[in-house]
Amino acid sequence: MEAQKPGTATNKRYWLILVRSMWVALGVHVMFIALFYSIGATFLAVVNIGSVCIYALCVGLLRQQRNRLVIFLAWVEVIGHAALAVRSLGWDSGFHYYLLIFIPLIFVSPTRKPSSKVGLAMLLCFLYAGMDAVMRVVPPLSAVNPLALVILRYANITACFACLGYLAFFYSKIVGEAERRLRIMATTDSLTGLYNRRHIIGIAEYEKMRRKRSQHPLSFIIADIDDFKSVNDRYGHEIGDQTLTMVSRQVRGVLREQDSLARWGGEEFLMILPDTGLELAATVAERIRETIAATSSRQGEDELTITITLGVSECRENENIDACIARADQALYRGKKAGKDCVERA
Repeated sequence: MEAQKPGTATNKRYWLILVRSMWVALGVHVMFIALFYSIGATFLAVVNIGSVCIYALCVGLLRQQRNRLVIFLAWVEVIGHAALAVRSLGWDSGFHYYLLIFIPLIFVSPTRKPSSKVGLAMLLCFLYAGMDAVMRVVPPLSAVNPLALVILRYANITACFACLGYLAFFYSKIVGEAERRLRIMATTDSLTGLYNRRHIIGIAEYEKMRRKRSQHPLSFIIADIDDFKSVNDRYGHEIGDQTLTMVSRQVRGVLREQDSLARWGGEEFLMILPDTGLELAATVAERIRETIAATSSRQGEDELTITITLGVSECRENENIDACIARADQALYRGKKAGKDCVERA
């Protein structure tokens, strides 16, 4: 386990694991203060008060991103605490189990080399085996009621399982969230939040297969913002990006939930309309055109009005997706030549 550079997603997730680990450790040691006092192990109760202070300090240090110092303090506390408790109460007290909690924390470290992780794990194994060997021949310093020792051992087993289970659950949760974000990044356009070109092709292939089974119509619409380059040239790329976002939002508002919308490239958008024939798709395209044309924004002294040209095609029997999209694109091109701000059928 090594100090992390703040700022990356992986390091942030590891930092969160450390924070949760420190809070869990703090809670466990608070519990053991009361437990040690109840069995008359006053010295260990005082040691646990010190441990609580150490973990409270670690939480504060983590807020300052001082991970290296936190990890060092945690190693010293766990090893020292386990050694003192086992030496005082004996091996059967079960305090050596807490050394095992370090194993997952070692291997989820994002920056340590595999050889370093294996080395730390072997060191931990050596410490564990060494404590076992010593305590088999050395009697404990304190005599504890056998029943209290049994209760203590099972309390430690339960606490260790609870700690490991909680950390595993938390780790799986943040990994699942990271995977979800990666899936979103892989399938959507970062500016508009719409599907990207690669993902929409996959949806199109699926809808084509579904059309073949159901014999329901399938249509495509390609839309292109008219004179978009002049918007960028006159008002700047920031206004251009805002225009793309606005258009994508307006188009999405017209489409049905089962329709799919993607940023096809630059200022172009591709729409997939399942269970929709050519005429109905053209009606939807006209509604989109009217919605965009009715939207304007104030840019300084200018009133910026955007128009959009759309090409519509219906997928033919045994026609592949590329051919159908190409026909919609050709219709779009004809609309551009005809004067823009129109809907053209393939």
